[in-house]
Amino acid sequence: MNKIRKILGIALFVLSIAAACVENTGFENIGDPCFTKESLETVPWIIDELKPYQDPRMMGYHAAVYIYNSQQFLAITHPLDCSPLGHVFNCTGVPLDSLGIDIKDFSEKRKLAAVLATVKF
Repeated sequence: MNKIRKILGIALFVLSIAAACVENTGFENIGDPCFTKESLETVPWIIDELKPYQDPRMMGYHAAVYIYNSQQFLAITHPLDCSPLGHVFNCTGVPLDSLGIDIKDFSEKRKLAAVLATVKF
């Protein structure tokens, strides 16, 4: 009985995180994209960032490009880490928290431009 409760608790937790991560599915045109589907496999710092998510225990990842203040950002999230934005980087690979950008402002004003990958295990 405790095992079933634990499994149900985990399932509810994962579902609540997934619901919290729902994004606008609209797309915007990007004139000169910093990130493409191919960059997930060719850009060294992105490859390094995605390595931990290749483990099936991480349950996959979601990689999307957002526009904020006319700049592009790559956001990598996974089902167990919806904190609040996942890992976000500018075009040169600098993390959002190192850029002095207010996370709340970014979260409120970002616009989804493209989904590059949704990998599930």
